[in-house]
Amino acid sequence: MATEKLPHDFPRRRIHVPGWFRGFDVPRHIVRVDINILGKIGTHGWQVRLKKPSKFFSDVHYGTAKRGSPKASLDAAIEYLAGIYKGPKVLIRSEPMKNKQNQALEAGIREAWTRKKGKKVKELYLEAMAPTNTISPKRFYVGTENTVNAEKYAKALENARIARADFVKEHLRAQKKRGWI
Repeated sequence: MATEKLPHDFPRRRIHVPGWFRGFDVPRHIVRVDINILGKIGTHGWQVRLKKPSKFFSDVHYGTAKRGSPKASLDAAIEYLAGIYKGPKVLIRSEPMKNKQNQALEAGIREAWTRKKGKKVKELYLEAMAPTNTISPKRFYVGTENTVNAEKYAKALENARIARADFVKEHLRAQKKRGWI
């Protein structure tokens, strides 16, 4: 069946088609079109809206009955979607952005100066960022503005690099598990 080409965790929703007893589990990027014009047949089918131009799958063209089959046209739409869907883009930077303020650090690692409430001295942390916003960054303490030195900075930077590499490895593993890469 065509749905096996899409990743198993591909988002779906339940759609009920007027005149049909049971609903359909429809993948994301496919919408139902039902236009009823009084005295005319109207337009009924599924539209794949992933790339422009979108593609329409009419019930009449994919069924045996006069009014067509929503199930057959949905299967054709899913097959078409599976053929063009390449998965979400994996955007993992390997080099820092050109307009980044802090050019000394690599992609996914940043300096964070903070001042605790009631304190006058700033503290420096290095943060390792995950490729997605769903995971909080890991912070590595370097020192206060009075105690920062090259040795502490290098140690925190090495820890941040290891954490960033772990984040990237876990992200790629999850993408591969979903079948996106």
